Amino acid sequence: MIEITKSHKFSENMDGAALQNGIDLQAKHSWVTLHSLLHSERISYRQNGYIWLGDLLIAEISEERDGNIWSSIKYFMHKIAQAGTQDSLDTSNIPLSILLMCGLLKSKYNYIRWGFLFVLERLLMRCKFLLDEHEMLLSNSKILEHGKKDWHLEKANAVIDIMSSALSLVFQINETDRINILK
Repeated sequence: MIEITKSHKFSENMDGAALQNGIDLQAKHSWVTLHSLLHSERISYRQNGYIWLGDLLIAEISEERDGNIWSSIKYFMHKIAQAGTQDSLDTSNIPLSILLMCGLLKSKYNYIRWGFLFVLERLLMRCKFLLDEHEMLLSNSKILEHGKKDWHLEKANAVIDIMSSALSLVFQINETDRINILK
C-alpha cells in the first residue's frame, strides 16, 4: 500500500473515470486507509499512520527535481505554504501527503493534532539523514571540496526552513488552539 500511495500522490489521478482501472481503485483505497489510521482512536494505529505519512513526505523530498535536492526542498516548502493558505480551493496540484499533514491540524481532537508534531519530527530527522547521505555522495565524488565550509550551514538551514514552513501551518490552520499544540 505504501508503494501505491507513493506512485499515486495527487487527488486528480484517482478521480472520475480513472477509477475504472484496478490500480487506481487500490490507490484510492490505500489513501483512505492511511486517512483512517491517522484519525483512529487507537494510538498504535495512529502511530503506524504517522510513520507511513512521514515516509510519503520524505519521498516528496527524495525525488530530485532538476537533479538537485535543493530544488526538491524548495518545491516541498512551496507546496506546504500553498496547502496552508485558507483560500486554496484547488488542491489538485498539492500532493495528498501534504494535505493529510495539514489535515492533522484541522482535526477537532487534540490527540490527532499532536500527530502533526510527531510527523514533523520524523520528517525533519529523515530530511537530515537524506542531506547527510547527499553530502556523502558529493564528498565521494569530490564535488563538495571547495564549498565544504558552507555545506553544514546550508544543511541546517534547509532543515530549519522545512520546520519553519510546517510550523507556520499551525498559525494558518489552527485558529483555536495555536499555542497548546506546541506545549
